[in-house]
Amino acid sequence: TVSCLLKVASYPRDLGLIAFMADTGVRVGEVTGLLVSQLDLQHRTAVIDGKTRERQVTFSTQCADLLGCWLDNHIIPEEKRTYLFVSIGNRSRGKPLTENAIRILFRRLGQESGAAGPVNPHAMRHMVGQLWTDMANPRLAQEKLGHADLKTTLSFYYHPNFSEVAEKTEKLTLLGS
Repeated sequence: TVSCLLKVASYPRDLGLIAFMADTGVRVGEVTGLLVSQLDLQHRTAVIDGKTRERQVTFSTQCADLLGCWLDNHIIPEEKRTYLFVSIGNRSRGKPLTENAIRILFRRLGQESGAAGPVNPHAMRHMVGQLWTDMANPRLAQEKLGHADLKTTLSFYYHPNFSEVAEKTEKLTLLGS
């Protein structure tokens, strides 16, 4: 789904927004409040004012490049509270994107790409959570998503897989080979 969205998104802001949300798994409300001053492209980190606490998130080099491209095209006023993702339309130009505007953008790009299933910011957050739970571990997924309690991460993203347990049993036995 992410690659489908990136293929049809053409504006640097949209590419940066999709990449940032796909790499960090931030909530849509967290991304709307992100300031340019909270972003560190060199270290590929951002400070998010999260639902449960302020936290640092990390993102990939590819995401940093897309964000850098957006910033190169984004006229940043002198004021300190400059939002990273702003409207580019005539009526609300320069104002922070709203949660609803991001949902509409995702829906439009999803339709243009022909993606199957729900295409929205929260679905992307769930994809990040599932990937991190499956490929890293639940504790890292908890940190990535900003969950206050590991139980939240486990209840949404951990799905026991009996065949995987059986396969690992052969490799992780204490009986030796």
